[in-house]
Amino acid sequence: MIKKSLLQNISLFSKILKHTNNVNSIMEFGSNIGLNLLAIQQLLPDINLSSIEINSDAIEYLKKIENLNIYHTSILEFTVDRKRDFVFTKGVLIHINPEELQKTYEILYETSNRYICVCEYYNPTPVGIDYRGS
Repeated sequence: MIKKSLLQNISLFSKILKHTNNVNSIMEFGSNIGLNLLAIQQLLPDINLSSIEINSDAIEYLKKIENLNIYHTSILEFTVDRKRDFVFTKGVLIHINPEELQKTYEILYETSNRYICVCEYYNPTPVGIDYRGS
C-alpha cells in the first residue's frame, strides 16, 4: 500500500512541480508519515524539506527521512520562522475546523515566498464528509 501511494505521489508531484521554477525549499503542512515528502525527495534529491506534523506517532516516521526539518506542532500554532519556495497541504484541511480555515490560509501565505499548492477535497462551502467510515 505504501509503495503504491509513493508511486502515485511521485506521479502527482512531478506534474505539479514541472509548472514551477527555482524551487529550492518545500514545506508540507500536515505531513503524516511523509509519503508526499518522500515522493518529492525522489524527484528533487537536493531539496530543502520541512514538515509540520502534530501526531507523535507520525513524527517517528518523519525522523527517518534524511535532511527533513520537522516542526512537531499544530498548523494553527506554527510560528513562521522563514519562508519556503513552495508550501502545500494534501488531504489535511478536512481536519481543520472551518472557523480556522482563514487562519490556516494566512499561515500558508506567510510561509511561502513563491508557490502555494492545496491538494484538498473541494466544496464551495464547508460540509461534513464521511472520512474513513466516521
